[in-house]
Amino acid sequence: MPLKTIQEQLPSNGFIRIHKSYIILIPFFIAVRKASVFIDTLELPVSDNYRNNITTLSGKL
Repeated sequence: MPLKTIQEQLPSNGFIRIHKSYIILIPFFIAVRKASVFIDTLELPVSDNYRNNITTLSGKL
């Protein structure tokens, strides 16, 4: 099943797409760098296509 299909089934206020391969649960990410999101000690890449999602979200936190 494509990740886009899964994303459409998830509540938009709880999850955010950060990469073509990653959707994260918003309350669990703890830090943002230019091209990465951190969830505890795990570092996940943020692609250029989804960087605006993180920038917008981190401005609301």
